Amino acid sequence: MTLNASSILATPSNFKLIIMPNMSYCRFENTVNDMNDCLYAIEYNETDDLSDYELRALKDFLELGQAIVNLKPTIEDIIEKHNNE
Repeated sequence: MTLNASSILATPSNFKLIIMPNMSYCRFENTVNDMNDCLYAIEYNETDDLSDYELRALKDFLELGQAIVNLKPTIEDIIEKHNNE
């Protein structure tokens, strides 16, 4: 199954996305900071006490990472476009 941002349904593991959206002007900055925090926890084995809820969220995190990789050419085009403005 290919996951992309538009295919994510409101589930307990991603409900925060629905009720607490980032402001558009800092959406990516806030998300990158949160993703770095998650990556740090994974890299430094701070995952021993994850609840079932957090395990589902970790699975979603992995799927979103794959969706980001799949969108790499599009993201690079956006960055290049803005760098040339």
